[in-house]
Amino acid sequence: MVGDSRGAGGNGAGTTRRRRAAAVLWCLVLVTAGAGGVAAASAATTGGGSGELTAASGVAGGPEAGAAALTAGDAAASAAGGVSADGNDTATGDGSANATWTVDANSTAGSPLTPAPTGDLAVSNPHLVAYVDDDAATRGGLGTFTLQAAAPDGDGAVDLLYGGGDAWSSYLSVRVDDRTYVTGREVLGARNMDGYVTQRPTVDGDRIVTEWTLPEDVVVTQTVTLDGPRARFAVEVENADGWDHDVRARFLFDYQLGAADGSPVQQNGSRVTTETVVDNPGVGGANGANAANASVGNASLDAWRVGDDPSASGPAGVATARTAPTRVAFTRWNPAYGSPYAYDADPDAEFYNASRDEGDGAGLVYYEFGTVAAGESAVARTAYGPDVPERSAALYVPDQTTRGGTVTVGGASLPYGGFLAVYDDDGDLRGVSEELPAAGVSNVTVTLDDPLLASESLSVVAYRDTNGNDRPDLGAAGGDDPYAGEDGPTTERAYATLAGPFGAATDFGDQTTDGRTVTVDSVNLSAGGFVALRTPSGAADDPGSIVGVSEYLRPGTHENVRVEAYRVPGGQFTRLSFGEDQRLVAVPYRDTNDNKLYDFLDSDGAADRPYAGGDAVDDEAYVTVVHGGSADDDDGGSGDSGGHAVVSDTEPTYYQVDLAAGQPIDNLGERLYAEEDRLVRWALGNTDDGISGRGTAWPDESVRACVDAGQVRREGATARVSFTVADGCSNVTLTFASYTMVDADFSPETADQQVLFDATTEAFGPGEHTVTVALPDDE
Repeated sequence: MVGDSRGAGGNGAGTTRRRRAAAVLWCLVLVTAGAGGVAAASAATTGGGSGELTAASGVAGGPEAGAAALTAGDAAASAAGGVSADGNDTATGDGSANATWTVDANSTAGSPLTPAPTGDLAVSNPHLVAYVDDDAATRGGLGTFTLQAAAPDGDGAVDLLYGGGDAWSSYLSVRVDDRTYVTGREVLGARNMDGYVTQRPTVDGDRIVTEWTLPEDVVVTQTVTLDGPRARFAVEVENADGWDHDVRARFLFDYQLGAADGSPVQQNGSRVTTETVVDNPGVGGANGANAANASVGNASLDAWRVGDDPSASGPAGVATARTAPTRVAFTRWNPAYGSPYAYDADPDAEFYNASRDEGDGAGLVYYEFGTVAAGESAVARTAYGPDVPERSAALYVPDQTTRGGTVTVGGASLPYGGFLAVYDDDGDLRGVSEELPAAGVSNVTVTLDDPLLASESLSVVAYRDTNGNDRPDLGAAGGDDPYAGEDGPTTERAYATLAGPFGAATDFGDQTTDGRTVTVDSVNLSAGGFVALRTPSGAADDPGSIVGVSEYLRPGTHENVRVEAYRVPGGQFTRLSFGEDQRLVAVPYRDTNDNKLYDFLDSDGAADRPYAGGDAVDDEAYVTVVHGGSADDDDGGSGDSGGHAVVSDTEPTYYQVDLAAGQPIDNLGERLYAEEDRLVRWALGNTDDGISGRGTAWPDESVRACVDAGQVRREGATARVSFTVADGCSNVTLTFASYTMVDADFSPETADQQVLFDATTEAFGPGEHTVTVALPDDE
């Protein structure tokens, strides 16, 4: 800005700037939040009517009307939500005596604002642009920040914090024991944090994350997140030291409203223009029940507003706090900037002069975490943005019948995106949806981590992705907030009737096998699922007792179901066959989450529970193991049709075949494809019997998203595998390799004796592909 000059200095001196006076066009909102979880979640599970939309949901009418509105992505107008039927609620008014403008704060459409070309790191949406200094050579300091919003006339962006998009005058302070650290590079009396940065400012979706590790081994993470018309600032401190530390934090916000650098502050109905401090503000008013804590000097501070008189037309500011900050101070920027942490306010000093309509104001928000024990952490959050109304969410959840593993939300309108969480009547979280877009969605399936075992009432709560990390953090310190309705979190209740009765039966006869596969004579599953093998000493609901499981079986009766030994998703086994005669129990399991994958082990017994009935549905058999061949090999083995093993006169050559992402591994004794999360399919076999065992691995998520592979098959002296590369995936490098083995079973102890026999490696694009590899012979 013309005439601006700044230098470092202490409290009340040393840093000066002259700013052009201007009419106040913007009124801002500052929202504070401290450490602590989302306490409203369990409380939100009461109230509301089954199958009907409450006023807090922002939708008028019954289930049919609600579903229709939500499917279209709109919400009918209501007192709680204030959302018009077209989904665009506008706020109009005068920002000054001579200015009239309109802010469409609720629309989630439109292009993101274009950041100013200052060179700072930036994230933007249609409402805001947040900037963080990521250049150690600039004046600001890594992590200093500023903020702009959409201009009132819709032409570009205007300042909400000083700088015109150049981040430097607003910064974070952290005090550890008796030492103060600041992100501001020109602040005297404290250590600048640039030299301790362990993660330079990094864009992660709608947020910018910066991390420092201070000499006391206290890890500090600052996150600036755009959430609709709010920018949320979070500081997390983690004590990675072996000693306890006293930790405190302070945000300094250098207020700037458009061209106006000085503005009054509205606090508890009073117009504040001189330096004011509120210590230990209570959380009362419309947002909490702690108003009784308010006293002289400890006022309830639900809201303060940076801008003109609240009686004037135009947007008004609202601030809320789940956990109040330790102190809030409204000060002059110049001396506050030069004071790295503690600040002595002068009640006679003006940060805004009404007669000249000018000033230079700032806000200081303090959080004293106290003693942070070794290995513990604490989080504080505050938010800042233009004071425009925020849209409420809307839900429609019908009564429904379920198999117990999922709940369907008929419709949801989440104006800023987020998640849907399902709670039971005890307030326990049962499941959370995938992240949902900022739009109206219908028929959202929520998989329950804890499946229903009986019919019961459930509540669905709508959450915003408040901390911008694209994952649900419900109830965690610094986590996600529920969408707010008129009477609390946006919640809908419904009654879930458990489908049934579920029935299953197994017939499992004594048999002789080569130890790699076992056959269950028949299994009947009323709702589909799996048949698994467990040891008699274990229990059906004990994941540690499972030693084999079938592929997914559709509802009905299935005969001669093959179960491969130790091929269990989520299992950690070092052998691939039963090595000795033993008794096994065949147990039927439900597919409770309806994904046709056996998730019993991966979920630690929460998903894909066994069919009820115990001994009535299980069956036990004695399995005799004879090594050397198997009659039920489907790749051309030499067994007879009777299902008994045939012993070869000479020892065959054993081999292993792997389909994996990336390049081949020459020596499996040094590393394994599975350990590197890139094994897709595998098979074991020998020259007498062909392929005797095969299975599916669990590679990295990026590989799973791009590659869908079939089973490995033998064709004479070669093995082949077919797979499909998904659309949108290109240059996917895959290796198909064969190895000799010293024995029939794979073992990490003998992996260094395996020899790479043949391999083919190629980069594949979208579509179907087939590759082959030579198999070892007897020579």
